[in-house]
This record gives sequence, structure tokens and C-alpha cells, in this order.
Amino acid sequence: MKKLSFLAAAMMVSLAAYAQTPQEVAEKYNEAVAKINAKDYAGSIPLLEEAIKMGESAGEEAESTLEMAREALPKMYFSTGGTLVQGQKFAEAVPYLEKAAEMGHPRAKSVLGQVYNAQGAAAWNKQDYKTSAELFAKAHEATPDNKKITAQLAESYGKLKEYDKSYEVFRELTATGDEAAKERLAFYMLLNANEIRTSNPVRAVEILSEAVELDNNPQAWMLLLQTAQPAKIAEIGERAAEAQTDAVQKSNAYSLLGSALEKTGNPAKAIEAYRKVVSGPNAAAAKAQAAALSAQ
Repeated sequence: MKKLSFLAAAMMVSLAAYAQTPQEVAEKYNEAVAKINAKDYAGSIPLLEEAIKMGESAGEEAESTLEMAREALPKMYFSTGGTLVQGQKFAEAVPYLEKAAEMGHPRAKSVLGQVYNAQGAAAWNKQDYKTSAELFAKAHEATPDNKKITAQLAESYGKLKEYDKSYEVFRELTATGDEAAKERLAFYMLLNANEIRTSNPVRAVEILSEAVELDNNPQAWMLLLQTAQPAKIAEIGERAAEAQTDAVQKSNAYSLLGSALEKTGNPAKAIEAYRKVVSGPNAAAAKAQAAALSAQ
């Protein structure tokens, strides 16, 4: 028992030796304030952190100083990051702004989003789309209401051919009625469908069917006609043909429609479609087929 009592007493003496007085906490805090007044915000950070650590073991008399140090610390992280941003030192600014955001500084996320956006734009200009996607994703997380950043993230995924990710982000914009986003979403859907139409025609038709509803694009309509099964072509062929702005392509669309209607057992409608093929390489064959069907 005597040995245990001796050890306990020794521990108490040791802890007392490491305990900080309120005066020492105030002195450390004032060192930090001097750095802040000299605009050495980065230099104030370790002093504030030390003052906080000291204050947590100094008792109630140090509470007011501890509170001031805790309030100042996220501001100094933010100010340090902001100063680096002003000097275009974005990579150096990020850890400070991230720490400020983590500590709840009200403006840190917004500025951090701007920094990530600037870094993402630089990567985009170098055609480093993998890096731009990573950075725009961080910018989007920090500032989800910034439509420009959202669009840049979607475009980066599109460039990487990560189409599903691109669609998901573009849909955030189309849900707000953004017409430009609808066009860009349809554009990447067209690219995706064209790449997979041989290996996965069913999925390609699904993608194109959505694309043409987003944007009445004649190329998307034509690719849909060229990929779909006859029943689907018979259903959407008239709309696809009407969407064509080129006379030859319009005739080609009606040629595909006529063939589909013929295959699905609707010769009368097939004749009507064939008779609208008035130009291009299919005109003569369509005229002959219309005549043959009419003679039956």
C-alpha cells in the first residue's frame, strides 16, 4: 500500500508540473495576437493551437482566453488560405482552406470551391480531363449550387467517356430547366450510343430514345432509326423523318420507315413512306418497292 501511495503522489506532482497557469495561457495567446497584428496569419496558427492546448488544462480562470483562441483559429486558417489564393498559390492554399472549412468557417467552402474550380480549369486547358474531373468534383461538393462548375464536371466526365457519371451530373442541371445542359447531355448520349450500337443495341436505343426527347437532334434521330428494331422504327419513324433538315437524310429516314412498316405487316403505310423518298441513293429503289406493293 505504501508503494502504491508513493506512485500516486509522484503522478500528482508530475501532472502539476505540466499544468498551465491562466497567465501562461494568456501570454501564449498574446504571442499569437502579435503575429496576427503583423499580418503573419500562418505564424499565428501554431501559437493559437498551443494556447488552446494549454488552456484546456489551465482551469476555469483561463476559459475566456481559451474561447478567444478557439474563435481565432479557424479565422487564421481562412486568412492564411485567402492570402495564398490572392498570390495565385492555389495548391498551398488548399490545406488551410480545408482546415478552415472543417472548423466551420462560414466562407471557407465557397473560397475552396473557387480554388478547386481554378485548378480544374487549368487541368482542362491542358486536356488533363482526369485531373479536371477530380478537381471539379471537389469544387462541386464545396459549391453545389454553382451551375458553371456543375457543367464543367459533367463535361470532364464526358471527355473521359465516363458517360453514366456525366449523365448524372448533367441531370442536376436539366432538372432546373437548363436548356444548354439538355443539349450537351443529348450530345454525349449520341456519342455513347454510337460507340455501343453494335455491341449493345438495346442499350443504345434506350439512350437515343432519351436523347431525342431532350434535344430534337436530326443525327440522334437517324442513328436511332439505324439501330432500332422494325417495330420501334414504325413507331418513331415519322417523327425521325420530320426532324431531318437535309432533304437526302429525310428521304433516307422515310426509306427506313417504309422498310420497317413493310416488315411489321403494314403495306399501305409502307407505300406512303416509300413515296416520300424523293431524293438520294434510295429514291429509285423506294419508288420500285412502292409500285410492287401497290400491285399486290
